[in-house]
Amino acid sequence: MITASLYFLFTEHFVWKETDIEVIYQYAAVGYSVDFLLSFCILTVMIFFLRKKMVKCKFKLSVKEFCHLVVIPVVGILFTIVISRTFVSVQGDEVFQLFKQYPIFLGIIPLLAVLFYAGSLLTLMSYQEMVMLQEEKKKYFVEEQQIQAMQERIHEVEQFYAGIRQIKHEMRNHLTNIKGLAESGRYEDMEQYIAQIDAGLSAFELTVNTGNAVTDVIVNDKKKAADKLGVKFQPEFHYPLSEKYNAYDVGIILNNLLTNALEACEKMEGKERYIILSGRQKRKFFLIEVKNSFEGEIEFDTNTDFPLSTKQNDNFKKFNSLHGIGLSNVKKEVEKYMGDMKIKVKQNEFSVTVLIQERSM
Repeated sequence: MITASLYFLFTEHFVWKETDIEVIYQYAAVGYSVDFLLSFCILTVMIFFLRKKMVKCKFKLSVKEFCHLVVIPVVGILFTIVISRTFVSVQGDEVFQLFKQYPIFLGIIPLLAVLFYAGSLLTLMSYQEMVMLQEEKKKYFVEEQQIQAMQERIHEVEQFYAGIRQIKHEMRNHLTNIKGLAESGRYEDMEQYIAQIDAGLSAFELTVNTGNAVTDVIVNDKKKAADKLGVKFQPEFHYPLSEKYNAYDVGIILNNLLTNALEACEKMEGKERYIILSGRQKRKFFLIEVKNSFEGEIEFDTNTDFPLSTKQNDNFKKFNSLHGIGLSNVKKEVEKYMGDMKIKVKQNEFSVTVLIQERSM
C-alpha cells in the first residue's frame, strides 16, 4: 500500500512516456524490481520495530482481549484488499486508474497504511503495558502482605521482650512474696504462687532458639502452627554471626519458605507430614534449606522454574499458586545478596535450598 503510490508516479513519469516497446519493458522491469525491494525494506523495518516493542512474556489472552488486539490489523487487511482491487479496473473499453482519477489518494492511501500499522503497534504496546502494570500491582500487593506479616512478627518480638522486661521488673516482688510465705510456713500457698508464676512464664517460652529475635519469633510461630496441624517440625536453624545479613531479609525468606511448606503439608491426607528446616553459616556464606512432604505432581514454568500447575485437585492448585508467589519473593531477597536458589522434587519431598553471601552494609 505504501509503495503503490511511488510505483504509479514512476510509471507515469518514465514508463508511459516512452514509445519504444523495449524501453517500456525495461522500465517496467526496473519498476517492479524497485517496488519489490522497497516493499521488502519497509516490511523489514516494520517487523523490526514491532519485534523491538514486543515484551517476552507469557500472555494469557481472553476472547475479549484477543478480539480487541486483532480489530485494527483485520480492518487494515480488509481495507488493503478493497483498495488494491480498485487500483486498476476495466469497464468496457475504458481503463479506470484510481490514482489518475483521484490524485489526492497518492498521499492518503500510504498515510492510511502507516496509521493502520501505528494503530496495531500502539494497541499491542498498550496491552503489554497493561499486563505489566497488573503484574506490578500483583507484586506490590504481595510485597505489602509480606511487609505487613513481618511488621506483625516484629511487633510480636517487641511484645515478647516487653513481657520479659516486665517479669524481670516484677521478679523482685515475687521473690519477696515467696520469702514471706516461706517464713510464715505457708508452703502450700507458696507452691500455688510459684505455679502461677511458672504459668505466666510459659507464655514467653521459646522452644527454638535461632540466635536472632526476628527469626526466633518466625520459627517458633511456624512450629506452633505445625504442632497444631500434627506436622512433624525439625528446626536446626542458627542465625549467622555476621552483621552483614539483614534480619528482616532473612525473615522474609524463612516466612515464605515455611508458609509454603505448611500449606503443602496441610493438603496431605493420611500420610506422614514433616518439615525440616536447616540454616548454617560457612565463612562468608549462609545456607538455608527447607524440606517438606507433599502430595500430587508438580509441573514447573519453563521461564521461571517455579511451580506452575499440578495434576491434583483444586485445593492443591491453590497451594501451587501460593508456592510460586512465595518463591518469587524469596528469589527477590536472594538476589540482594548475589545468592542462588535451587528447587528439587524427589518422590513426595519438595525442597528449596537458598545460598546467600555477605554484602557490604
